[in-house]
Amino acid sequence: MWELLLTPIAYGWALACKLFQPRYRLAPPDKTIDDFGTARTAVGLGINLLVIGKYSGNVVEGMVFGSIQRLTLSAAIAFPACLIAMAVIVAATESAHRATTARQMIHPLRTMGICVAGVASFAAVPILMSTFDGQAGPVVGLIVLVAVVAFTLAIVPFLIRAAFLITKHWFNAVDGHLLLGPTVAVVVTWTVAIIDLTTRETTLLPTSIDLTLLLGGCATITILAVMEGHRAHQRYGVTFRSGAWPRGLRP
Repeated sequence: MWELLLTPIAYGWALACKLFQPRYRLAPPDKTIDDFGTARTAVGLGINLLVIGKYSGNVVEGMVFGSIQRLTLSAAIAFPACLIAMAVIVAATESAHRATTARQMIHPLRTMGICVAGVASFAAVPILMSTFDGQAGPVVGLIVLVAVVAFTLAIVPFLIRAAFLITKHWFNAVDGHLLLGPTVAVVVTWTVAIIDLTTRETTLLPTSIDLTLLLGGCATITILAVMEGHRAHQRYGVTFRSGAWPRGLRP
């Protein structure tokens, strides 16, 4: 019985790792860079969990709602931010390496496509349920029920793991350019902060604490992203002008 319940949970977790964990196509993983990325992600998710936006009422309910709202906003901003960052990096690359850099951007673009397909599949579940509701026999209804339960057990760990990995790696940006991930992280973080500051009406936290968490968190993420990029430059000689491939490893 427990195996039947744990199998879809384990599968959902493993699937998220497979889809949103970089393949490190340009350079081998570096523990220091990975630690900077993990710290940056932890701070970003912490802001989503602790800073409350435009609502009032029950504190716990407000925190949950605010966290989901910020994560959704971050995901929505990440798509155009990543596309713009990729275009700017390719344009800034020296002409001799521009074509190879543009080809490398296929990898984060593919991951973005997988995200879109995943959202579409998730949205299709209630539509399928309503289609079968009351129109199928007991056997088909039981099969659909079992499938929905298995999907639900798999999707929760999948979403948790995917949220962390996407926020850390930004659609496997490191497979496109070693500086793409830190760049997108900074752009998304400050864009979300600006939107939050300019649209909020009330907050459940004192203003001083709220601003300290928000702006201090953004500054911390920026510093960690700069350190992440500096480490990549130090170790691999990568700049925005040099192209995607590390020094000595260009095809």
